[in-house]
Amino acid sequence: MLEYKEYQHIQIAGTMRAEAINNGGRNACDISPRLLRHFHVLYVSLPSETTIKYIFSSILQWAMNQYGPEFNRFADDLVNLSNKIYQGIVDSMIPVPNKCHYIFSLRDIMKVFQGMIKIVPTTYVALGEDLDFNKRRLLIYKSWINETMRTYYDKLISQEDKKAFSNLMSSVIEESKHLLEWESLAKDLDSIYFGYSMLQEEGKIGEDKNEYKELNLQEVMKNVERTLEVNQGLFKKQIIIFMSAIKHMIAIGRIFAICKFNGMLIGIGGNGRATLSKLACKMMDW
Repeated sequence: MLEYKEYQHIQIAGTMRAEAINNGGRNACDISPRLLRHFHVLYVSLPSETTIKYIFSSILQWAMNQYGPEFNRFADDLVNLSNKIYQGIVDSMIPVPNKCHYIFSLRDIMKVFQGMIKIVPTTYVALGEDLDFNKRRLLIYKSWINETMRTYYDKLISQEDKKAFSNLMSSVIEESKHLLEWESLAKDLDSIYFGYSMLQEEGKIGEDKNEYKELNLQEVMKNVERTLEVNQGLFKKQIIIFMSAIKHMIAIGRIFAICKFNGMLIGIGGNGRATLSKLACKMMDW
């Protein structure tokens, strides 16, 4: 017979509830009222579409001032396009066990605009490039394509999902034919890359790494090959550079610029995640 000789007071410091949704029952996700009565429940709903557009339009209009006051009117177009992309990917890309990182939120829209704010047209002027109205507008839309692709496209792990997202981007662009050279940009979305100028220009160090601009992928590859040739002891094994690796390295470099060193690299062992990270750090002089 079990006898209780001593009683102890136990205080629960914290609890965590993890579960999966059962598709078969209506009340599969309901929390028991016996448990729920101990908590104060606060439901925070998503802001309305009007509120979302107002918030991001205000931020982007401020960023457009660096291009000139006449560019403020493009902020609403870009916010509408970003919202369409966000809604489209949330509806089509569902997190499942082998794609558990397919989680999208309003932060992703903000990441797109954070990258666009990094691009300053005076950088091009300082390099001797004459940016008229059409060139500045083209630069805005190219930067939007790059940041949208890096935020969403780089997160996708299957070719089927990447093709579906490219089709989504193309359809959104197709609906906006009134924008300058918009259709021509949709033909090769994955060829537009922005990053620090030191990735493609040898000898760029210090403050020059703040030049966040459109990159020439061939020039970046040549600069990487020169860097590996000079720093032969950087890696234990010989590194073979190809275009896909260059694109991944630029994407990792974007993490340094936009995401403050927080990133999750997904892939099987030995596919070059650590190597490309070290190479990006070397190229970025971090």
